[in-house]
Amino acid sequence: MNTINSFNKVVDDIRPEEPLSEEAMGILMSIILNGGDPKISEVVTPDHEILNDMPQAKAFMLRIHNLTDLKLTLGAVIMVALHIESFGDATMYAYYLHRKCNPDTIVTADNLSSDVFPWGMLSKTQRNKMWGAQKIDKDDAKEDIGNPIAMGHDNLLDYAGVWESVITI
Repeated sequence: MNTINSFNKVVDDIRPEEPLSEEAMGILMSIILNGGDPKISEVVTPDHEILNDMPQAKAFMLRIHNLTDLKLTLGAVIMVALHIESFGDATMYAYYLHRKCNPDTIVTADNLSSDVFPWGMLSKTQRNKMWGAQKIDKDDAKEDIGNPIAMGHDNLLDYAGVWESVITI
């Protein structure tokens, strides 16, 4: 449990401030202004067609869908997908949302930009810091956090027990 608390402290201390690119800002504004469009405001699942050609965004949505109570609209998924560069990033963004949003929240592009990422997105340095902080000795993990949910047993976030420890801020 100490490992989980240490990792959560790292996550909770991060203040995303990577500015949106001009293109991403344009997309965000378009999504927010078209928020009434049923396609943009629909809650999506990992099998949504837009994710078919976006494997990292699909991995993000699989984590959200299978390990959290959050629901994301298409607009929110698009905004996060623009900033996911790797499968590790997908996991870091999923866990960051898991920590920052109340359970059962419907995450939209609007509340994503105003409540979760008001000053910008996670920088590469911040994502790397989170990634490094969640690395564990796989032999120690079995006693503290149960069985792994993925093949990479040296990642704290590959254990379902970690995702159960929600304390939103």
